[in-house]
Amino acid sequence: MEKHRFEQMNRLMSTAYFIVKEELSFRTFPSIVELQIKNGLSLGSMYSSDNACRRFVDFIYNDIMEPIFHEVRSAKHTSILVDSSTDSSNRDLELMYARYLKNGVPVNVLIGLQELEHANAPGHFNAIKLALEAISFDNWQSSIVALGTDGAAVMIGRERGLATLMREKVPWLYNIHCMAHRLELGVMDVIKQHHEMQRITDMLQGMFKTYKASPKSWRDLQRVAEVMETRLLRPGNVQGTRWLPHIKAALRALMESFEAISAHRENMVEQRAGSAEMQGRARKSLRILKDHRIVRFSCFIMDVLDILSRLSLRLQEDVLTVAGGVNALKTCDLRLMGLKSTVGEAEGAFVEEVSSGQYKGVDMEPLHDDAITSLNALRSTILDDIAEHLYKRFESMQSDLILAACDIIDVTRWPTEETLGAYGNAAVDVVIDHFRDAMEPTNINRIHHEWAVLKTHISRMSHTRRSKVWKQAFSDEDLMEECPNVMGVIEIILLLPLQQPVQTDAYSIGRALNIWKEMGKKLRAEKEALGKNRNRHKKVMIPAHYLANIIDLRLKGEILSEDERNKTQSLQETTMATLNFCIASFCLTLS
Repeated sequence: MEKHRFEQMNRLMSTAYFIVKEELSFRTFPSIVELQIKNGLSLGSMYSSDNACRRFVDFIYNDIMEPIFHEVRSAKHTSILVDSSTDSSNRDLELMYARYLKNGVPVNVLIGLQELEHANAPGHFNAIKLALEAISFDNWQSSIVALGTDGAAVMIGRERGLATLMREKVPWLYNIHCMAHRLELGVMDVIKQHHEMQRITDMLQGMFKTYKASPKSWRDLQRVAEVMETRLLRPGNVQGTRWLPHIKAALRALMESFEAISAHRENMVEQRAGSAEMQGRARKSLRILKDHRIVRFSCFIMDVLDILSRLSLRLQEDVLTVAGGVNALKTCDLRLMGLKSTVGEAEGAFVEEVSSGQYKGVDMEPLHDDAITSLNALRSTILDDIAEHLYKRFESMQSDLILAACDIIDVTRWPTEETLGAYGNAAVDVVIDHFRDAMEPTNINRIHHEWAVLKTHISRMSHTRRSKVWKQAFSDEDLMEECPNVMGVIEIILLLPLQQPVQTDAYSIGRALNIWKEMGKKLRAEKEALGKNRNRHKKVMIPAHYLANIIDLRLKGEILSEDERNKTQSLQETTMATLNFCIASFCLTLS
């Protein structure tokens, strides 16, 4: 290909990539190409249509994804992460990721987004098989070792759940319930127990509804914030599939905009603005915003949510291992218990400011000793309840033999050399017993010898190097040659998926796909209707109609095309001649 032609194609493909990256319509491609030509770029006259953009995107997709799919197919072991949801057109979609080891580090990659024919377990299983077939993953039954899902019965049901169906093809398949999902369920259990927490969520949801449903209320709140020269964040929705980030964002918005919201709610009550329902919400929320105890409790909840949100983010990391998940849970528990004896950042800032009798311009009565004692007791109870419910949700992390065995990959917790010899032997046996068939043709008899060699090699590493021990170990050709069998055990442990797929970006792909399909159908239907309309127009409309449109003083032929105007030219001449003859005859009659 000639150099200038190659540069043109490169620019066109970059433009197509930009359109997809920014989630723009393919129909914008011709306009953007035209703009670039006006700006002096040479893009040629070909390949400037929306269809060309689609072809470019297909080429880019194949160029980017095929090497990734090849890595998935070539991996010795893989895990599958699945989740389902409905899109904007109310279609069930199955989202699938593959987890495999790349340079000693587990990575999660999107491998499919498949529409479900049925939302039952067989429907999910068929969608997974179709997605695996689409990437030519023919040996998936011998490669897959684990399945990551949420806790829905259709996924983990013992009788006819998805995991049960897949074990008919993959007997050693190990199913893990997403840890971040367990965390959400544990926190929701606590909310249901405590009226105070429910009261806060109801208030936040009421504010969201007020400013979402009434543009006037939102404009008034913005004006109040401008006059008071204070920061304003839009009240957030506390309802959603991920409760923790929703409630944290909504509480943050309330505290950042506390002064403006309080003043606006007071104005609504005094002026009786809005409907009776909105006034009722305003009065109720205003009482809460002026309640010292509730506002301080809300700040305490912000500190709790900050700790839990950090845990949630940690549990959603691609490189998370079982050992890392256990450590994150223990760190979270220690931080939560620390709030029993000391106040957190948000609550501490509130206590310091409210000591003057006001919090962000709102008068607040100081708490009596009995109220402080009651609040501290409530704080302690909630912290204990969170710890208890999280323990129940994550109990299997310690009681499940396989998950407990995964602790051996956390080298920071290995014992001293005196007891290192026997360490992990039982855990290795647990993994071997469960995944024996998946490990063929591994030499099982050599694994314990290689495990001893591996422990000796790692124990001699400096502590700074141990943070990335497995990445270094899998990159060490000599070690991989000396300990190939036990490294297969380590690989399986590293691949156990503790999280679900990241839905937000991936499902936007699904929504975009459906939107494009629906738009295509609509445009095709409109194109057919437009063609029929044009044919009918040509048959019915004659030059007389165009001329009538021209001489009508209200219409003046403004919507006519040049061609339609030309068709009336001869008719206008004939009409004017006839009109002149009629005028002359009328004048003669008068004379």
